[in-house]
Amino acid sequence: MVLRGIVTWQMLHQIPTWPFILDRPPAGMGDFWGFVVFGGVFVTIGSAILSLPFIQSARARRTVYALTRTRILTIRISRRGLPRVEALEPGHPLHLLRQDYSGGRGSILVYPRNHGTHATLTLTGIDNARAVERRIRATFDPGVPKA
Repeated sequence: MVLRGIVTWQMLHQIPTWPFILDRPPAGMGDFWGFVVFGGVFVTIGSAILSLPFIQSARARRTVYALTRTRILTIRISRRGLPRVEALEPGHPLHLLRQDYSGGRGSILVYPRNHGTHATLTLTGIDNARAVERRIRATFDPGVPKA
């Protein structure tokens, strides 16, 4: 505010405004393309963030989880119809983390033996997650009684 007052006073008394404000050429095409590029970055990031729930929902519809006596499997079908299979043979002791959502749904994260910080396998959006966790523990942990 003070700077604007100083510049106005200098202009009224016809004193050059060099120390306080630089002469800027009028807006041209450079400003327009700068706005397009700068705005385009924000539009791209914003549309990517807004589309994430739809992408995750489509991925969840193409995913099947399986529990066998020796493995936990995640089978995901790509858009081209090709299957992608992730298999995990859990070690002992087994480290699981269950996240409960409403209605009995939840997610189960399976960690490596040394209990690292990144889950090896994530089972997302499972109905009756508590029962699935109990079944995984009963299958792969020898100390847990089988129910």
